[in-house]
Amino acid sequence: MANAIESIGTTPPPTRAADGPVAGDHADREKPAEEPATPSFLERRGVAFDEIARTVKRLTIRLKPSECSIWPGNARDYAALSYDRCASLIESIREEGTNREPVVVRRTPNAEQPYELIVGTRRHFSISWLHANNHSEIELVARIETLDDEGAFRLADLENREREDVTDLERARNYRHAVEAYYKGVRAQMAERLAIPKQNLHNLLQLAELPDEVVSAFAEPGDLKVRHGMRLSPLIKDERYRDAILGEAAIIAAEQKELLAAGAEKIEGSKVCE
Repeated sequence: MANAIESIGTTPPPTRAADGPVAGDHADREKPAEEPATPSFLERRGVAFDEIARTVKRLTIRLKPSECSIWPGNARDYAALSYDRCASLIESIREEGTNREPVVVRRTPNAEQPYELIVGTRRHFSISWLHANNHSEIELVARIETLDDEGAFRLADLENREREDVTDLERARNYRHAVEAYYKGVRAQMAERLAIPKQNLHNLLQLAELPDEVVSAFAEPGDLKVRHGMRLSPLIKDERYRDAILGEAAIIAAEQKELLAAGAEKIEGSKVCE
């Protein structure tokens, strides 16, 4: 289905009962009519995602990575990508000569680059790295979609939600930006459009609210989890504890730097939280 993404969070199509009788349905017509059940948001999201997955012969184009700017609404921090984080993907693309799964771009007619990358930041980074390391013949395979910012956000969220290499902090900060940028600060509307529980959204936003001083106490961004935000955020909002927590975070951050410089083991995230 060409525009499967656009069906996510929209009104589901009419059931067959609304379209009239179909041959072979005599047994069904003899039964009492039942009110058709409205699919849940999760069911509708799953159906839409399945439709996207089945669309295996969509038209694609080949681009140079330099022809794409990176859409800032994606959860992944492009600047934090490195060879080490993308090594397996880089080697896979080098061996195959291309990215097997297309990235998603949209046209940007009045911008410096003709396309903007919506989904596929690691693939874009990997091919950019290969271009800078004697493999400029490898092109970026891309699919063009027509999406507004909110649609682009939902598509990128579907792509990244279950990926382990997108940290909780990246996703939380991305959601914090999105709720203001695309949903006018209405969290219930955002949760509905993304088909996620309101409490899950609340927990992520709590993580995004943590001060930079607290984030710096964790050796790596990936060490900071949603559960840590759930514990720390309410305490930091309490004036009785805020200064003490920030002071302790500064001490831990300095200790983490000393351990890193000495090549010693870092303080794990759960211990930092305690």
